[in-house]
Amino acid sequence: ACSPAGRGTGAIQNGDFETGGIGPWAPFQAVKAAVDSGHARGGKFGLSETDAAGSVYQDVEGLKAGTGYTVSAWVSGSPGATATAQIAVYDAVRNAATFSPSLKPSETWQQLQYSFQTSSDGPVRIHLFRNTGAGAVYWDDVTIAERK
Repeated sequence: ACSPAGRGTGAIQNGDFETGGIGPWAPFQAVKAAVDSGHARGGKFGLSETDAAGSVYQDVEGLKAGTGYTVSAWVSGSPGATATAQIAVYDAVRNAATFSPSLKPSETWQQLQYSFQTSSDGPVRIHLFRNTGAGAVYWDDVTIAERK
């Protein structure tokens, strides 16, 4: 159930990568990010991050100030991968990033969740990081929800 790519939705766009492209996610730092049809948790596509440390990110609009949210993503890795996966939330108003614990991916999909509190109505930048190490990190089914 994808909403059209409208502003002010408070939702992550293309969190399942089923558009077949990485947009509106954008690469950050030196990581090589691509949609991968060989590694999807559901549907046809997932995101593959390889080669170097970095992330893909997107700005999520329409979140309410002073509200708790949880970002959830599913992560797996190539056999023997030593690169870790991490979710980061960048708050432009405070110019501060906070990070989830890092997860060492296995070939089995694992859910990585990170909860944070918004400081303003401004957009929040969600990063999916591949940290230094060998192998590929795969992501799929990225969502954001208000904490109940």
